[in-house]
Amino acid sequence: MFDTLQTQKPSAYRWLMLILVSLPNFGTNYAQFQLSAFAAEFMADFGLTTMQFSAVTLSFSVVAGIIGVCGGTLADRLGTRRVAVVLCFITAAAALGRRRTHSYGIFFLLSLFVGCGLGAVHATSGKIINAWFPQKEAGLAFSLYCGIGAAGISLAQLTSTLYAGYRQALLVSGLVLLLAAVMWLLFGRDAPEGVSMPPSQPVLKYISRVARLRNVWIIAICCALFSAFIYTVSTLLPTVLADTRAMDVTRANRTAGMLNTAVIVGSVVVPVIQARLGKFRPILAALMLLSAVFVVPIAVVSDGLVLPLVCLLGVCISVGCAFFMAILSGLPEVGAEYLGSAQGLVTLVQYVIGGFVISSFVVTPLVDISGSLLFVAAAVLCVLMAIGALLLPETGQKAKK
Repeated sequence: MFDTLQTQKPSAYRWLMLILVSLPNFGTNYAQFQLSAFAAEFMADFGLTTMQFSAVTLSFSVVAGIIGVCGGTLADRLGTRRVAVVLCFITAAAALGRRRTHSYGIFFLLSLFVGCGLGAVHATSGKIINAWFPQKEAGLAFSLYCGIGAAGISLAQLTSTLYAGYRQALLVSGLVLLLAAVMWLLFGRDAPEGVSMPPSQPVLKYISRVARLRNVWIIAICCALFSAFIYTVSTLLPTVLADTRAMDVTRANRTAGMLNTAVIVGSVVVPVIQARLGKFRPILAALMLLSAVFVVPIAVVSDGLVLPLVCLLGVCISVGCAFFMAILSGLPEVGAEYLGSAQGLVTLVQYVIGGFVISSFVVTPLVDISGSLLFVAAAVLCVLMAIGALLLPETGQKAKK
């Protein structure tokens, strides 16, 4: 199985596979978080409230989560490439179709299906990374995967001034998602030559097995909290900065964009530190607590300190999801045989509960009361993730040795 990879020289093709895994994450975030950069225009065009706007922006999370369970299990049975190609093309079609509609209901429905490709690939990312990367590079690979996804959010906010309006931006993001589907079709592979994959078993056996594992549920909840943090802060931070700190829209978008730019930096730097320590738990818990410390003062500090705090927050929060996923892939009770289904279950909880329910119906109503509550809610999410990290076993290199 995956152990074969540890005894042979890893293929250079693994870096192309990492790009392929990351493209749906990047493209989906780019497509959805363009809306936050054009919030005023979009809300006026469709006549939306803040909650309706948040719901349509994050609606892709629902299908991403549902597809995650099916996609992870189907990938265990049919292969990751087949599942990824079909669902990525559905994603591209839905994204391109949104440009022509003027109905909120149809736009919402199409936005749901924009999550298909992300759900399929996210649920199989652990399986793919473990098949292609040696154990010592797994933390870096997971972090780069999450960092490239964050780049989609950052570019969506930083490049908004290049477009005449949100409909032109939607066309470009749809083409990006179409490119991801074509690249999966042309270059996607299930595993390196010589690496055998786990045998297929009945779907219900896969799901029932992982659903009984305590640590899988802890990781699922922590990933849900991470998605709630990233999505609410990325979606609402530009509006909150403009309203509570009287920033102009362009500066607010650029400041919010720097959060995810810092996430990209952290995704490269922090795994280097982790590799030296050989452990995930201590650094993960510490960084989540530091994130809570940095996010609260953004509401009250002087204007000159907002950007530095946003950047520090981005670096600290950067590896949250990546390290939880790395811990999941190293759990002995999951193993290679059930990893696709375990990550499918995690994806369901992460995107449906965290990315949609908590973001749209818990945090957004608080922000309607007061913009400053965004930062308090974000800090609470970070503290809960730190507690979750401490409840998990250590699966880093030093622990295994």
